[in-house]
Amino acid sequence: MTAHSTLVGGSIASRRMHCPASYTESLKAPPGVTSVYAEHGTALHDGMAHWLRNPDDDLIGKVFNDHVITAEDDILLTNAWDAQVELQECCGGNFKVTNLELQAAFPGIPGAFGTVDTILQSPTHFLVVDYKFGQGIAVHCVDPETGELNHQLLFYLASVRHLAKGRTMVIAIIQPTFEPHLSYALVTPAELDAFETKLRDAVAEATSSNPRRLRGEWCRFAPCKLTCRLWTGPMLDLTALGRPPQAAPAGAEWGIWLAAAKRLVDSALMYAKEIDQALMDHLKAGGTAPGFALKQQVKNRKWLDDVDLVAKTLKKLGLTDEQIWQRKLQTFAVTDAAAKRLRVTIPDELRPRPQSNDLTLTYEGDPRAVDVKTIAADFAAALKKLERNTT
Repeated sequence: MTAHSTLVGGSIASRRMHCPASYTESLKAPPGVTSVYAEHGTALHDGMAHWLRNPDDDLIGKVFNDHVITAEDDILLTNAWDAQVELQECCGGNFKVTNLELQAAFPGIPGAFGTVDTILQSPTHFLVVDYKFGQGIAVHCVDPETGELNHQLLFYLASVRHLAKGRTMVIAIIQPTFEPHLSYALVTPAELDAFETKLRDAVAEATSSNPRRLRGEWCRFAPCKLTCRLWTGPMLDLTALGRPPQAAPAGAEWGIWLAAAKRLVDSALMYAKEIDQALMDHLKAGGTAPGFALKQQVKNRKWLDDVDLVAKTLKKLGLTDEQIWQRKLQTFAVTDAAAKRLRVTIPDELRPRPQSNDLTLTYEGDPRAVDVKTIAADFAAALKKLERNTT
């Protein structure tokens, strides 16, 4: 049995449900090649599983998946451990780890399976925990915009629900590279039943002759973007954008054109990244591509590990201590991890978030979106109030 199901697994459940055509499209895509980031994530998953089995071990220096655990890795693992302790406390405590890296089949879909990172059980609760060590995007158990429960975690829970035996079911994501590190949600049997039905229906459609095809957030890591017409179509005809209208600060036509241009540019950037990676994988495998070749990557220089030798040599060259050494605070992540080991909390006033009046782009529907007209009106009112107080 392979590590991932090609039909449907936890990580692609959402993609199959939103775009059933992604299954047949994925069969056209070239085989994926693992990245250093994926290898690093696997090492940290293995390290976490080892630590849960051997809680007294020091992980720094140990090797998992050909990767040596560093002090920076230890910070992430410690944050993950503390988040798991917090999760258990939130659910009443008295837990024990019952399963690690459990591969389980999804009910009712032959060939569908997934691997659950950790299962914890207490007399009253059943926890399915998934670790995310990547730094790409934050993942939530409940989508902050749609309110939907995370499909990947529901897939895992459905695959092992027979182990719950009447306990309250909880899904949890622990992502130590983001704040907060912990996201969790209770799942009712009815919610899980509804998810299972929707996924079975989506898989049935995916294997039919004319499945739905829909582009969206679920395409983010999809290899089938390379061949999907919803992605390649706009790229093949950039002239579809048309001639820009006359620029006007608040003109409706100008806004419509800019919105279309922004979507096209975003698509081009995402598509370019996928093509670059596929081309590199092809050339590394011994293939050829007219006009392209590989070269050795040039990395930035760094000081020797023997800092005393470096400092002594620089001294001899005439550099002063101020030109050689710098003194600054550790990064917050390092200090925060040390504080957690001491069971102390760093006061929020020591790390205030700077106030900002700057604006940045987002997509319509983002709950954090602001009304520029309201901001302008508030500013004008504040300015008038200030003028009255100064006259």
